[in-house]
Amino acid sequence: MSEVRYLSRAWALLTRSRGWPVVVLMLCACALVPVAGGAFALGYEVEWARDIALGLDESPRQRGIDVGRCLGQGLRALAAALGWCAVWVALGCLAMAAFDGAYLGSHGEGPDVWWIVSQLPDALLFPWSPAFLPTLAVSAPCVTLAAAAGVRSAVRRDARRDLGGVVGMVGRDPGGCARVAAAAALVTFACGLATSLIGMLFVPLLLIALAARNVLLAFVPVLADWLLGTASLALVSLLLHAMVGLWVRQFAVPGRDAGGPSDWAAPTPPA
Repeated sequence: MSEVRYLSRAWALLTRSRGWPVVVLMLCACALVPVAGGAFALGYEVEWARDIALGLDESPRQRGIDVGRCLGQGLRALAAALGWCAVWVALGCLAMAAFDGAYLGSHGEGPDVWWIVSQLPDALLFPWSPAFLPTLAVSAPCVTLAAAAGVRSAVRRDARRDLGGVVGMVGRDPGGCARVAAAAALVTFACGLATSLIGMLFVPLLLIALAARNVLLAFVPVLADWLLGTASLALVSLLLHAMVGLWVRQFAVPGRDAGGPSDWAAPTPPA
């Protein structure tokens, strides 16, 4: 399966239902709720990827969503992917600081580490920044491995930080993992470019509002720009998890693995 096939298949699954934009808007709304909103969004995406990994070709659920289950799954996935998330944050922040002086602060006071960390997701939507391509280059493989760890934990229904398990999957199919990461980078680049170009259309309205000192009017382009960026990140994350689910399918579904039935299609029963 080529990177085009992973991406086209993921897109077909996402858009199979006509209401898929509602899913993106729902994940945008989650961004308004600190911590719990992010956990729910992650759990929702991982649950969908889990279904894909287990052989179901369905679009994201729009009705009958178990909020508690998604919250719990989000926390388990985050725990399982914590190591890869830490690698992503560390490498991403280094790339941003090394290639874009704006992140180093002015007057030589040095970088504000926490501010750089908070800006990392948004930095992937600004292709005009010198740090965009380096940040994208280190982010794509890291987030792909983090998503794989989360999906693996969902299939096993546990939250063990089993780095070896993900490394083992990559060792058995490095080309597939690389193609998913490349496709994720391609989607991120396309969304970042589109977001930046569309965002430029809001600039004249913002300038008019500022000139007229109309706070309400100025809020409209700011809100539209935030919604556009948040929707882009949600779309990228949905497609990434769908592609990871398709890649993990060869390990998660018995009989699909070239080496025989999967050894982790279900949680190991207690001794």
